[in-house]
Amino acid sequence: MPSIALSPDNKMFAAISANSMVAYFYLWNFTSFTQTTQNAFVSGEMFHMLSYSKDGKYIAAANLGGGTVKIYNATTLNQLQNLVIGMGDVRCVDFSYDSQYILIAGNDPHIQVWSISNWTMVRSLSTNSTFSF
Repeated sequence: MPSIALSPDNKMFAAISANSMVAYFYLWNFTSFTQTTQNAFVSGEMFHMLSYSKDGKYIAAANLGGGTVKIYNATTLNQLQNLVIGMGDVRCVDFSYDSQYILIAGNDPHIQVWSISNWTMVRSLSTNSTFSF
């Protein structure tokens, strides 16, 4: 699995893997280690990082090379939003502790702050240098 994330209450964990055509998204119970949900979808996207919101309602999946972050319902794995970042590779994604914002960083020298209440970008912060990995 290229990416996993543990829920804030330590009850579930999410895993995502993808090839050039299909992405597989899984939820597992962290106590019984049983798979509870699976969602396969045609994507053509390479997801490489997952992040749970601190309130446990959302999972963000960063798309390597696509300039997008997809937001999923953390219980059903239904896609709720597709945030178009426009910064090439999305490298990092995390939620604020109050689950009101999502922070996204890519290959360009900016960090974007998005509001979860209306899924709009509220800030773009310059780091004055290009990230390199």
